[in-house]
Amino acid sequence: MERTAVGEINVVKKMLEIGSELGGEGNGGVILKEAHLGRDSLVGVAMVLNRMSQEKIPISKIHESLPQFHIIKDKIDLDKVDKD
Repeated sequence: MERTAVGEINVVKKMLEIGSELGGEGNGGVILKEAHLGRDSLVGVAMVLNRMSQEKIPISKIHESLPQFHIIKDKIDLDKVDKD
């Protein structure tokens, strides 16, 4: 796994630099070089559906086999921050 700065363009640049066929971001967007070099959540959906079809398994089994990650997002009200 390679890490890049946030942003689709940064992921694509790194993919091209290292010859990767697959990239993605935390928002669920998948970049599959074979399809196109743009973030596309439908590509990810198609990949999951293909695996379900090929392996004859429900999505729950795929979910169980993957490591679980959590993203915590929060907002900070900068108007309340002391600017001095």
